[in-house]
Amino acid sequence: MIVSEKHNLITQVEFYRSNTQLKERAWDVLEAHVIAADQAGQMLASILLDIDCFHTLFDELEPEAVQTILTQCQEHLQALALEKQASALSYGRDEFLFLQVVQGMEEAMFQTEQVRWQLTEKLRAAMPLVGLAKDGKVSCSAGLAVYPLHAHEAMALLGKAEEGLYLAKRQGRNQTRLPSRDSMVLKANYYSQVQLERLSALAKKLGQTEAALLREALNRLLSDYDI
Repeated sequence: MIVSEKHNLITQVEFYRSNTQLKERAWDVLEAHVIAADQAGQMLASILLDIDCFHTLFDELEPEAVQTILTQCQEHLQALALEKQASALSYGRDEFLFLQVVQGMEEAMFQTEQVRWQLTEKLRAAMPLVGLAKDGKVSCSAGLAVYPLHAHEAMALLGKAEEGLYLAKRQGRNQTRLPSRDSMVLKANYYSQVQLERLSALAKKLGQTEAALLREALNRLLSDYDI
């Protein structure tokens, strides 16, 4: 029992480490794209994609089989990004980040729906590779945020895309949603001054932003409860 618990703990630690590395790389790429879009006076669509009911679909498969499906999906998105002169990255487990320069909101929504639909089709096509039948119920959700319409810096833009993805999930999945128009509540409304000062000190010590640390902590909490 002790050995099993130790193994599970090591597995969780490795998952968090790998997940954090993927997200940090995605943040760096997004920031570079935002800077480039700003310098060129362009609009940038930040699209966050997620496989609906991921654990329900694949909870009986071996980890290697699940990874095969995820790899197929990521390779498809990367090929699609090359075709569209965009960028596609894994954002951890069953989430993917797709970045594309657009001319306006209408094109951004059209491109997001196209990418989301093609990812769904690729997911269905990959399922027989691991012994599963093609399931018409398989779907993906997407959250879309556009620079500079929804945010003026990378982390805020990603936060808006995450908000859109959450709304898509909450409102029935298998769809694309934009972030709500409500302003985000300042973190000072949630945390004490002492907590904020300690957070600032930790950010300086690790060489990261406070927003990145808060996002990492929240992602760990949500992953622990499989939300």
